[in-house]
Amino acid sequence: MSFEKIVKDTPSGTCNSFVTRIDVSEPGVAIKTLVSDRVNFAQTVLSFARENKTYSAMNASFYRWQGTGCDTYGPVVKMGELYSCSADFNAGGDFSASIYQVKGEVPQISYLYPHLSIVREDGETVDITSFNTNYAGQTTLSIQNKLFSNHSVGSKDYHDVSELVVKNGRMTDLRHGKPSITIPDHGFVVVSRGAGAALLKSIYKKGVGLKFDALANTSLNSQIKFSDMSFCVPGGAALLKDGSIPNTFSHIPGGTNPSDLHPRAAAGISKDGKQVFFIVADGRQPPSSVGLSMDALAQELKDLGAWSAVNFDGGASATMVTKSDGGLEIKNTPYRGSLRNVSCAIGVTYDTPQVPVARETPAKAAVQGKEGFWLDQDKILLISILIIIIILILLYKWRKDKRIKL
Repeated sequence: MSFEKIVKDTPSGTCNSFVTRIDVSEPGVAIKTLVSDRVNFAQTVLSFARENKTYSAMNASFYRWQGTGCDTYGPVVKMGELYSCSADFNAGGDFSASIYQVKGEVPQISYLYPHLSIVREDGETVDITSFNTNYAGQTTLSIQNKLFSNHSVGSKDYHDVSELVVKNGRMTDLRHGKPSITIPDHGFVVVSRGAGAALLKSIYKKGVGLKFDALANTSLNSQIKFSDMSFCVPGGAALLKDGSIPNTFSHIPGGTNPSDLHPRAAAGISKDGKQVFFIVADGRQPPSSVGLSMDALAQELKDLGAWSAVNFDGGASATMVTKSDGGLEIKNTPYRGSLRNVSCAIGVTYDTPQVPVARETPAKAAVQGKEGFWLDQDKILLISILIIIIILILLYKWRKDKRIKL
């Protein structure tokens, strides 16, 4: 893996981009989804990187604040476990692309069309509209498990809510208009109201088996079980498809124009699938870095060698972390000068005894300077303790010398 900083002078001004190149064919290298144990709990990219001991990491998916947490747009999968998903993702067509990897295969970028359902042991199947997202009183069926919350929705906000409880693969209870309960460790709760509550009543039979099933059709004409994925993070528009920049982008971040210059983030994959590229561009910081348009971001990825690419959340979310000799460092300069909490991130790890630090491409290292250098809290604490110790030693020597003279 290597890191480089790219400085480009454009008619609109200078733009600084930060790139991590990853060879996924190298033994021990793995791309991973970085997400909280509570999927609706947002964290900074630096926090995600520390928790997951990543070699490099960057922000990923678009998300919305909902209730007391956040919901990610699209399917989030970590090590074969689906963390959250909505069945209406891409329901209207090719809108938001995802980057993912099926176990034993190379990473891919395509449009995913999720299908979520519960299946009774007699074969009866019922569609689910959302998994581990904030429940907003809808009359369709939603599922939550311990990855979302310790407690079910309950009747606090919706007096007529119904909850079907599943533990160890079997239905154990059907509750209506009752307070929240603890979600089973090895189970889930199906929640709904109105017509959905009536449907739950027709499904329920105590002790009968009920499982949650989740898969996705893809724009690559395949069908994948989320449980077969090693990672998956959703993004926005496909910036590159078959090596070409599309004439129009399928997803434009709200309130922006694709030609506007902004802080950007994206990921790309080479044609053979063996190289993955993380890129973050600083923006809205003239004269040091004005940002990139979506076309310019796509072109940078193409120049790096990407064949397919997906746009990620940008603006103040755009952050890249890389491991160096001193530990994890923020390599770019995030807009507004602080780290934003994001719903999930994407990172790379080395599952080997000795983890090398990122090497900077020599031709690019000269322009790195001190830009983007952040001391993390552990370093600051250690330096502070050393300074205090030195001061105490000097003070002790001074007092000792003074007594001798007297």
